[in-house]
Amino acid sequence: MEKWKAALTEAANLSGWDLRNIADGHESKFIGSIIKQVLQEVNQTPLDVAHYPIGLDSSIQHIELLLQSGCEHEVRMVGICGVGGIGKATLAKAIYNRIFQQFDGSCFLSDVRSKTEEIGLVKLQKKLLNQILKTKEFEVDSVAEGVNLIKARLGSQKVLIVLDDVDHRSQLKSLTRERNEHLLYGLTTSEIYQAKLLNDNEAQQLFSRHAFNSFSPPQEYDELAQDIIKYSGGLPLALVTLGSHLQGRSIEEWRHEFKKLRAIPHCDIQKILQISFDGLDDNTQSVFLDITCAFHGCYEDDVTKTLNVCGFYSESAILTLIQRNLLQRDCRYLVMHDLVRDMGREIVRLESPRDSGKRSRLCWHTGSENVEVLVVERWALKGVKLSTKAFQKMINLRVLKIDDLHISGDFDLLPKELRWLSWKGCPLKCIPLNFPAEKLVVLNMEGSDVQDFGLNLQCCRSLKELNLSDCKRLRSTPNFRGSQSLKILSLHNCSSLKEIHPSIGNLERLIDLQLSGCKNITDLPSSICQLKSLEYLSINDCLSLQTLPVDIGDV
Repeated sequence: MEKWKAALTEAANLSGWDLRNIADGHESKFIGSIIKQVLQEVNQTPLDVAHYPIGLDSSIQHIELLLQSGCEHEVRMVGICGVGGIGKATLAKAIYNRIFQQFDGSCFLSDVRSKTEEIGLVKLQKKLLNQILKTKEFEVDSVAEGVNLIKARLGSQKVLIVLDDVDHRSQLKSLTRERNEHLLYGLTTSEIYQAKLLNDNEAQQLFSRHAFNSFSPPQEYDELAQDIIKYSGGLPLALVTLGSHLQGRSIEEWRHEFKKLRAIPHCDIQKILQISFDGLDDNTQSVFLDITCAFHGCYEDDVTKTLNVCGFYSESAILTLIQRNLLQRDCRYLVMHDLVRDMGREIVRLESPRDSGKRSRLCWHTGSENVEVLVVERWALKGVKLSTKAFQKMINLRVLKIDDLHISGDFDLLPKELRWLSWKGCPLKCIPLNFPAEKLVVLNMEGSDVQDFGLNLQCCRSLKELNLSDCKRLRSTPNFRGSQSLKILSLHNCSSLKEIHPSIGNLERLIDLQLSGCKNITDLPSSICQLKSLEYLSINDCLSLQTLPVDIGDV
């Protein structure tokens, strides 16, 4: 009873609304004003998240822990990052719905990047102020004025601000009240949450819910569904898009669509993934496309050396691509999500959809002067013999991968601009003298049938890496005179090799020399002691090696 009395007393002491002052005595307008005010106070509508929020719970818990760490009155900032289509916005909405009622005011600004371009930061600032303070009285004339208003009006309140799809620091600075630039731009690794791909079970559930409205595929669709789920690589965007696209279709239609997908990505997936690419500068875009077409899964040092020689600033570009979640490092190798790789290759395909020869990068052998990168997969032309005439028009070709292919003809027809050549399993017995190697930086002929390396290295003044590993028939090394740029020389497992040319001592920049497994080498030339830059020498399993040069310890 006492609680009731106290509550009634408190209610009686509340000031009421004056009908005459608020609505000039109009009762209907008066009631409308009350309803509007009440709705502003209590109508906090949750955001629409995902129809099937599968795999969100653990991520939500992790981010809540990040938000709870630190002092009670400290400004907390948490960044969510990840590849396009991984569900960053979905996760942010779910977090917003979970905690927005704990704050004096809240605002979720979606698509900040695109809306900044469409309507400008000033209108976004106005929207943020009006939504948090539940009023439309604010007029903002400039970004600077908006920043000051946000600091002045929100500085003493406990507010929740979620900014979706931010791609520039100016957007953060203009839409938050934080003065400390370290907090704005210097988020530590503990304040950044890397959104996760779905595991196999979650991926199957999400795909099946959209494709079959169940948690698993029907038996007759199971095998094909698993192939599509695997193709999606745990990316929610792909699982939802493809599941919805295939819903209600026959198995034959599924097979046809999946075959098409492997050649041409779905347009909705391509559109989302390409947003990150479109925001890159020309240098970084070119590096990205080169990696997608030729260097996916390659050793980072090899990639940077090759691309730098092609005129790109590859170290800076690779760092940017990693920051944009378009590329990852895996034990010093460069890798990316399969769908991101396909997105890059689709950009190249669209340069000339009908005529592949007019594209800048190719995975085939027909091309024109537009082609800069050519990768011929070994399975595509297995057993086929190519003529050097196929490359005659590719005058700007700088990267060429032709592993295990049989090529014959006049090698002088090969492009003179080549910087990187991979011809593993080359069937030639001897490298012809007219082989165009003037600008080559990397030459990889691992596992080839080469017996005599006839190429004059004096013409290869740019060559930095020569890989002749596993060339079982190689009997002698080339004359190294004139190839002072060489840094890496690999002769690993050249079991027929009996001697190293004494000119090897001229390689003043050689850092890495691989001779392990050269079972027939009996001695090393004394000139090897002149390799002043040598850091690594491998002579494991050189079973016939009897003595080492006297001064080898001076290397």
